[in-house]
Amino acid sequence: MGGTLCGRRVALVHEDAFFGAYLADVIAANGATIVGVVALASEGTALLDHDPPPCVLVLSTGVRDHDAVARVAVARQVAMLVVQPARPRGGSSPHLAACPPVLTMPFAGFQVVDALLRLLASRGTDAVALRGSPLWNR
Repeated sequence: MGGTLCGRRVALVHEDAFFGAYLADVIAANGATIVGVVALASEGTALLDHDPPPCVLVLSTGVRDHDAVARVAVARQVAMLVVQPARPRGGSSPHLAACPPVLTMPFAGFQVVDALLRLLASRGTDAVALRGSPLWNR
């Protein structure tokens, strides 16, 4: 694959370890640096406390207390891609409502990569994400 996410730091919070690892593999194959794949909200907020924080967070609404992770992501100004089960449980979070896009199962890894690229482009983070990369000076 072509490294389309080169230089971007991505964190994943997903309740399904197998699916989280699958998404991490596909995202990494497209050039991103995976800062962590975790299943608990407390671990997700810890990933967002890195300095610098990840460029983008992939957050599943299937994670218990996912809203806590979303609050920290919004506070740290981390872009968020929300993924949700086909039958979401519970009500809508005000933190998640303000940060589309949302992908609903079923979806494939390439669709997540495409959504990440569109999300980053809409936020104008292309150059910002690459500043720490060796590719920046090429």
